[in-house]
Amino acid sequence: MNSRFSGLLSLLLRMCVILSDNSSDSPTTFERLHNVGLIWNDVPRLFEKRARRGGMIERSAIGLRTARAHSETIDPGAAAREENASLRRLSPSHELVFSRVAERNLLFSTRDQRVFEINDMAAYIWCSICEGCGHETIVRELASQGIPLETATTYLGDALRDWCQRGILKPAPIAPASMSDKMLFCQQIEVLGVSILVRYGTGLFRDVAPVFRHLQMEKAAPDVTLDVVEEGSRIELFRNGNWMFSFRGDELATVLKGQLLDEALTAADYELALHTATLVQDDRVMLLNGRPGAGKTTLTLALVSAGFGFAGDDVALLDSQGQVTGIPFSPACKAGAWKLVARYQPEINNDPVFHRCDRRRVRYPAPRNLRSAIPRPVGWVIFLDRQDRATTALTRIDPIRAMQGMLRESCAQGRRLTAAGFTSLLHAISHAECYQLTYYNLEDAVDLLCRTCQ
Repeated sequence: MNSRFSGLLSLLLRMCVILSDNSSDSPTTFERLHNVGLIWNDVPRLFEKRARRGGMIERSAIGLRTARAHSETIDPGAAAREENASLRRLSPSHELVFSRVAERNLLFSTRDQRVFEINDMAAYIWCSICEGCGHETIVRELASQGIPLETATTYLGDALRDWCQRGILKPAPIAPASMSDKMLFCQQIEVLGVSILVRYGTGLFRDVAPVFRHLQMEKAAPDVTLDVVEEGSRIELFRNGNWMFSFRGDELATVLKGQLLDEALTAADYELALHTATLVQDDRVMLLNGRPGAGKTTLTLALVSAGFGFAGDDVALLDSQGQVTGIPFSPACKAGAWKLVARYQPEINNDPVFHRCDRRRVRYPAPRNLRSAIPRPVGWVIFLDRQDRATTALTRIDPIRAMQGMLRESCAQGRRLTAAGFTSLLHAISHAECYQLTYYNLEDAVDLLCRTCQ
């Protein structure tokens, strides 16, 4: 039975565009979930003859009676647990309209101007949620149709998370005051002048809060409140009472860092956000740029150990005056670099392990020699080229090539580079020394950069 339904989830959730009218007067797109009828053709249908009622589909009375009877044998205590799981209740987005036309199920998003076609199984789940059924009830009803309980639980949970990510479903907003008795720890953080109160409703705060300890700053009233709530094996993130994400517990530090960055970028005034590490020497900044795997984070920590100031590991903001401000989050060290980084920060071996959303393992060592997050002129722009057995060398590059390299790894507000932004980037580069660093040995690279900045 498990193998029979193993492909159901991916088929149920995978969206494909089947019609897109590209004419200027019809911007609405039409998308469809793959039909899973062939998988379900020998299972009792979850709908009998449908009756349209106010745009909703009336669920099969037979299916309901069967599910109710079956639920008594599955889990007699489920109702109590469902009542205690109110935070996990989901509601359809108010911007969606559900209809059934010619035996086909449609969802129309007024916000995105998209029409989704869903099969009968997806429509059954949708209507169950619209009627106020919780996870336990829906799982029991699916199990009543012959799906193993564990399988039903797994793919329903994944389906709901996918729909949440698409904005089709959202947990009901929660008043921050109603969350206070669930919180175990509070942490007020300031990033580029934005005050953010993080309230942890999970014991994971013991590992996560230290990642942001260097950003703590008390302020009378926060600009934003983020609530981190543990529900079963998942973590839910709420912003000012509105649900944002659902994710694994071991991804909390990474997701929270991303949300804090988003808060800072939304509020900040800048011309260009640069994907670069930011180091400080003699009140000027060195920008380290490199593709994934070039060793940017490892080299950054090695240079900090050699005396450079740390201003940021991942993102820096270029202002209208051509100066750069690093965003000083803890550096994210991937598993392959832990042994090397331990030469400079032995305590990384004791730091908790987290996962990124791509499931790669990372640690966040506390930043050393931290410098204040203020604008500084750019002194050096370094592009990393790490090659096996290469001889360490710095090669001067012209400003145009440097500008091209920086633009490839940057993002402007509104996704459009303005004339002021272009001018400020040219100003920054024209006053900096621009190099390509080819290297293999980390110590040799650190020594060469130190001598270059003297």
